[in-house]
Amino acid sequence: SLDPYNLRNEVTSIANKVGIALSGVSVLPSAKIKSPYVDSYTVSFTFIARYPVFKKLMEEYEKSMRLFLLESVTITRQEEKKGEEKTTVITDKEALNIAVTFSVPYLK
Repeated sequence: SLDPYNLRNEVTSIANKVGIALSGVSVLPSAKIKSPYVDSYTVSFTFIARYPVFKKLMEEYEKSMRLFLLESVTITRQEEKKGEEKTTVITDKEALNIAVTFSVPYLK
């Protein structure tokens, strides 16, 4: 059995090693695997980073002893947001908005 709180800590710890602050970390039970012996969690999060840092993060998840199955990745460029009174200036034009979803199987 895998504790979702420990899994969340493991996911954020791996990101911290690379120097990435994750936001919106979600760990939810998944119904995709129908087995009496195996269950899984769906883990999703977002962050802002340059592409080489994203690749380094994925390499760290690959090296983990836990199996992280990549379900989806969404990468978008940051946009300048202009408000009524203020203009938000992007300081790093190479930074990307990245959303990742993993499936994490475990033995029951």
